[in-house]
Amino acid sequence: MLPTNMLNAATGAMRSLHDSVLSLEKRRLIENDVAYPVFVAKVPEGKGFVDGTIGGTIVLRFDDIFAMFNLHPLHYTFVRLFSLSMEMRIIRDKTPDIMIVDPFYMRAKLLGSAGDRQVASSHLEGVILANPDKDNFLVAYFSDDTHCTLILLSPKYSMATYFDPNHDSKIDYTNIKKVLDDVLPGYGKSGGTFTRPVRRYGRHVFAENTTLSCVKQPPGGQKDAYYALHHMRAIVRDHHHLLLPDNLKDWATSLSAIQDADIRQEFFRIQSEFVDIIHQDVLHTSGQFYLRYQPSNSEIDTTVHMQADNARDFMTITTDGNFIHALVP
Repeated sequence: MLPTNMLNAATGAMRSLHDSVLSLEKRRLIENDVAYPVFVAKVPEGKGFVDGTIGGTIVLRFDDIFAMFNLHPLHYTFVRLFSLSMEMRIIRDKTPDIMIVDPFYMRAKLLGSAGDRQVASSHLEGVILANPDKDNFLVAYFSDDTHCTLILLSPKYSMATYFDPNHDSKIDYTNIKKVLDDVLPGYGKSGGTFTRPVRRYGRHVFAENTTLSCVKQPPGGQKDAYYALHHMRAIVRDHHHLLLPDNLKDWATSLSAIQDADIRQEFFRIQSEFVDIIHQDVLHTSGQFYLRYQPSNSEIDTTVHMQADNARDFMTITTDGNFIHALVP
C-alpha cells in the first residue's frame, strides 16, 4: 500500500493500521475471500447524528484509506467520520458554545430537489433547536465527494460564514443556501432568539459571507477536505475567541498567515488523527464507532446505494508482484 520510504517515515499507529489492512488483504487473497475490502463504522446513537437506517453506518473503503495515507483527496465518508469524532470529543469535554453537525445531508448530490433540501433543513433545524446552549454550528458542505467547504453558522446573529479554501472559487452554493435559509424561520417560530436578525421577503434568512479571507490552497489544489478539517480544528480550539461574529474576520485573517511548512504539518496531524480514529474507535471492540458484525456484500451494496455512494465500483484484490487494487468485473 505504501512504498518503503514512506512506511519507514510513518508513525507507529500508521504502520499498525497499514499492516492491519495489508494482513487482511493477504488473508483474503489466500482464502479467495470475495468480501469487499472495507471497514464499516457504526454511527453513535442519540447524539443528534443521522443514526437511522440510512445513515447509521459509514463504509470506509480500503482505497480511500490508501488515499488518506498518501494525502490524496479525502472522500466524504472520511470527513464525516472525522466530524463525528470531533463532536463526540466536544460532548465528552462539555465544550461550550460550539457544535459540529453531522454532514450526512450536506452534499450537493442530495440537495437537487426541493424535497431533498427540506429533509436537510429539517434535520439541521432540529439539531439547532435541540442545543439552545450552542451559539455556533460547524457544517461541512460537499460540492462533490472530495471537495468540501466548512460553514460556520451563528443562528442568533443570522450569520453563515464559508471557509472556502479556493482562490477565485467557482463553487455553486445556491442549494446549500436554500437549505440554510429554510432553517431560520422554524428556529424563530420555535423560540429561537435573534441578536442580529436579517430578513428577506418577510422571512428570517442568513447573511452569508462566501469570500472570507481564510487559509487558501494553491491554484488547482485538491485538498479541500484537509483545509476544511484544519479550519474545523482551529475553530474548536479557539471558539472562546469567536463568540461574537465581529471577531471572526480578524481571527480568520490571522489564521490565513500560516506558512506552507506549518500547513503541511497540520495535514500530517490530521492524517495521524484519522489513523487513531480508525485504529482505536472503528476497529477496537471498545471503540465508539465499533460495529459488532461485518455486513455482507449485499448489505453494504444496500447501504452505499441509500447513501448515494454507489457510483463507483468496489475494489477487489489481485497480485502482480505486489498487492494491487483492481476494479470488480
